[in-house]
Amino acid sequence: MMQRIQERVTSIGDEGKHCRIDSQNPVTANQTADPQRIAVNLRLHCGNSEWLQFAQAVESARPAMFIDELNITAPSEQSNGMSSAQQGALDIGLTVYGFLRNAEPKVDVRP
Repeated sequence: MMQRIQERVTSIGDEGKHCRIDSQNPVTANQTADPQRIAVNLRLHCGNSEWLQFAQAVESARPAMFIDELNITAPSEQSNGMSSAQQGALDIGLTVYGFLRNAEPKVDVRP
């Protein structure tokens, strides 16, 4: 899942110019549940258009991925010395999760 997210951000964000992952941390899951929930906490720095493209890509992914615990902070009115590429970028915290079905144990049936 982390690789799929990284690939999507790289393609949308023009190699980090308009959107980048500041941090990504896998969430420990219950290994015995079926299906098993897998998740990653992300911190993104993206423009509004790139964020919308990323959110749409996650929500329409197959196998399905979902966005949870979304927190978006817009920049203040003051630029505070930021470059023009950084101005207007959103600070986005979220969890992306999906489900992984545990493999059924194979039974060897011989006549």
